[in-house]
Amino acid sequence: MNRRSTVSTYNEQYSFSTEPPITQNSIWYLVISSRPQTSENKVCRYYQLAPYLKNLKIDDVTTAIQAGWRMLGVSPAPELNFHKDTSLLIAVGDQQKLDIIDAVLAELAKAPQVIEVKAGPAPANVNKAQ
Repeated sequence: MNRRSTVSTYNEQYSFSTEPPITQNSIWYLVISSRPQTSENKVCRYYQLAPYLKNLKIDDVTTAIQAGWRMLGVSPAPELNFHKDTSLLIAVGDQQKLDIIDAVLAELAKAPQVIEVKAGPAPANVNKAQ
């Protein structure tokens, strides 16, 4: 089971404002200010790719991920790093942009498993057509 924890923090400020001079007939409006997105919104996530690398190369997986980002116009794209010894893909970037990795891996998991068939002599109990 894949479990992921995510912590998100939002900082919004609300205030009312009007154009001076303030009179009994002044029109007030609500101002909502959000903190601009910064590098603090980056997250680091790890993906175990060993099951996928039985039939694919790491470049096949990362190219599919990067193609999605490119098609969506994601700039700058999150950073990807593959740790060969553990078969972990390490991704750093905005949480929402990293969700495409989950989508790619979910689709790859649906692919039929390739079974290697070795050529050899036919089994002895095979009936030949006469």
